[in-house]
Amino acid sequence: MIPKEGMDIPVKFEVVKIRKRFDTNGYTIFEAKFTDYPSTFLPTSEIVLAGNFPSIFEEDEFEGVGSWKNHNIYGYGFNLEWAKRLVPQTEKGIQEFLKRCVKGIGNKTAEKIVQHFGLQTISQIEADWKNLLKVPGMGEKRAKKIHEKMASHKKYEDVAMYVLSNGGGYKTALRIYEALGDSAIIRIKENPYSLCSIPKISFPQADKFAKNERIPFHHIERVKQGILYFLENDLKSKGNLYVTKRNLSQEINSFLLHVGAFKDETNHEFISYGKVNEALDMLIEEEKVVIEEDEEGVECIYTKSYHVIENQIVKHLKKLVEESKTPIATTQQIEEFITEYETTHKFPLAEKQKEAVFMALQNGMSILTGGPGTGKTQTINTIIQCIRTIKPTATIHLCAPTGKASKRMTELTGMEAMTIHRTIGLNGFQKENKTTLVQGDFVIIDESSMIDAFVFYKLLEAIDEDVRILFVGDYEQLPSVGAGLILRDLINSKKIPTTVLTEIFRQARESQIVMNSHKIIKGIKTTDKDGLTFDTNKNDFYFIQTQNKLDVQSRIIEMVDRFVQVQGYKLRDIQVLSPMRKGDLGVWRLNRLMQQKFNPPSATKKEWKVNELNFFREGDKVIQTVNNYDLEVFNGEVGYIHSISRNKEGDTIVEVEFDDKTVAYDELSIEEVELAFVITIHKSQGSEFPVVIMPIHSSQEGMLNKNLIYTAWTRAKETVVSIGSKDALDKAIDKTDNTIRFSKIKEKIAKQILPIAS
Repeated sequence: MIPKEGMDIPVKFEVVKIRKRFDTNGYTIFEAKFTDYPSTFLPTSEIVLAGNFPSIFEEDEFEGVGSWKNHNIYGYGFNLEWAKRLVPQTEKGIQEFLKRCVKGIGNKTAEKIVQHFGLQTISQIEADWKNLLKVPGMGEKRAKKIHEKMASHKKYEDVAMYVLSNGGGYKTALRIYEALGDSAIIRIKENPYSLCSIPKISFPQADKFAKNERIPFHHIERVKQGILYFLENDLKSKGNLYVTKRNLSQEINSFLLHVGAFKDETNHEFISYGKVNEALDMLIEEEKVVIEEDEEGVECIYTKSYHVIENQIVKHLKKLVEESKTPIATTQQIEEFITEYETTHKFPLAEKQKEAVFMALQNGMSILTGGPGTGKTQTINTIIQCIRTIKPTATIHLCAPTGKASKRMTELTGMEAMTIHRTIGLNGFQKENKTTLVQGDFVIIDESSMIDAFVFYKLLEAIDEDVRILFVGDYEQLPSVGAGLILRDLINSKKIPTTVLTEIFRQARESQIVMNSHKIIKGIKTTDKDGLTFDTNKNDFYFIQTQNKLDVQSRIIEMVDRFVQVQGYKLRDIQVLSPMRKGDLGVWRLNRLMQQKFNPPSATKKEWKVNELNFFREGDKVIQTVNNYDLEVFNGEVGYIHSISRNKEGDTIVEVEFDDKTVAYDELSIEEVELAFVITIHKSQGSEFPVVIMPIHSSQEGMLNKNLIYTAWTRAKETVVSIGSKDALDKAIDKTDNTIRFSKIKEKIAKQILPIAS
């Protein structure tokens, strides 16, 4: 019988030569010979097979099912739907099998084992580790290890083959096997959406399994997990604490069509409003979501955790703001200190700065905000000195959202500052996560615009009721990467005592960085009278005009090189910032160019390819992109790759040196790291760099606004270089970051907290 193209055929085969293998998903193209094939006719003389394999070696034997297909590059070949490794039937084959599949077994050990057990080797090892003690020279510890590795290899390979055949990758297979163990395949077949409970396995991945298992696209489990993924995506991409029921009902079908695996089946069908309601009722009963009506009767859908977070924030704020505390200082003591401070330092405080000192020391919680050059740092130091003068035994805690920001706070105050996470002992987003009680007299939190709702909730939960809190930040900067608009909500509620510093000090007025930053926030453009200035004689601000994107790229590289070669800066002193990740002027493309120029390939530098977007080289500058509480490294921390090596088990280990630690990443955790020669402006928040270089080009207009540019420029301590178009800059200045994030924190504060005493 002549097999038809696409017809499923059971086969057995031996691998002859591997032509191409893709590390990300195990897809392998190889030459083979059939050892069992249901026909005497083969459609081609050269047998080329392709399929996904957790591991595959020449001379391996498999059985599987596949079909003949015409590949546009590799020609006519046999495409495998699934394949299972066969145990070799010769002693030589078993010996080779042991060496390949059980790490740590070499030629001599494999030979000894096979000599003792012969063709029964595999079954004897799998039956009981004690059988291996019969092999001369075999110790108990090693026997157990070989038995465990053999057993886990066999079980993992079955799971991995199933995962790979459903469109998953190696790392997905490993995560599933670690979470579900030997029963993984059975449990996935029963309910593919149970995968959504495994960290780093999302709804789209689970949806692929569901489609392959012929689960209906409108199955209630799919709708439930789709709703949870919609809420999670909205939280992460838009920063919303809730979505309205109306928006969810209107958007869920198009959303699942976009992110899910059921793209063809939904052309003429859709998930009904009734099915959405049914799923919501079940999620409410399972305590996974909460629906709360606002004052206008709009139904707001929260995940259970963020509903708790929002209400707990308001509860803690009410207690901190309304309950009286033992005064640190009287009005007279503060007045006397300020008089003495101004006389000693021969530097008069602005009236707003004096207001801030009184506000901070006489309220349970208060906010200090203002732009660059308005004296926030001096005001913080004045408050600290005032507390120390009036109450020398006082305990003062300083902290900030990121390691960079806390280090900068230490430099500016001369006191030790820590990240919020370390201050309160925060170890991740977990319901049972217990924080460390922060006791003492005063807590000052800098860069508060970066604090998201979750961190804010845990911070308030951790601070003892007798401690006074001062939040310091610039509300004109970009909002937090995480959910919520905490600093803006607190200020706009008008229930938290707030001082806004507005006066720019004389020394700061000499800086074009400071003055241009204030001008763009006020909407002043390059073409306006008294507009933005780029006086090259001051050596602190440059605008290089060019319309060509490739020219912008080359100018960025040229300027970095000039700062290093001519002006004596180190590469780590210079930070290129981009508003976007994609495109010719995005983070990904510019990082490749920077890596090629400033850390090129070398025979002495090892490399590691993580995926199609990321490959690393020893010496690369990198950034952590999420909080990893196990490794104690947090989102936004920047370091340098010290070494790339393999451990005893053959796994790749990438060691990264950060300012205060060295972190060893394995092949899974290294996915959380990206190149950082160029980073997004969002990632730069809380940091300062001697030199900032930023493209401002018409191709970025969709992303550019005045708050984004303001945030980028104010990251520079000494020099800003912007490259691109002044027309694009002026258009961006016309746009404000009108971020609207669905949250009722401001409204609940305004409603539940008593007015500020006049």
